[in-house]
Amino acid sequence: MSTLISENFLQLNVVLRRPFPSVVEDKPAMTADILLSNIGGALSLWLGLTAMFLVEVLDLLICICRRRDASGTDKPRVQTT
Repeated sequence: MSTLISENFLQLNVVLRRPFPSVVEDKPAMTADILLSNIGGALSLWLGLTAMFLVEVLDLLICICRRRDASGTDKPRVQTT
């Protein structure tokens, strides 16, 4: 077994004449104008959905008041004997 390893073993030495410098650069993921644009878009969407929700709640309240008036449930009941 040891002869098999010694016959098939390869040793490779790599020597670099000049070492390669490693350069680390920091780049921002997004610039300030893109960040403000994204924040503005999110706020615009949120405000639009909030306004739409308020209109829907107002519409629901109007429908409930109209149905209540049409059914006459707010009139006092008179008992006859």
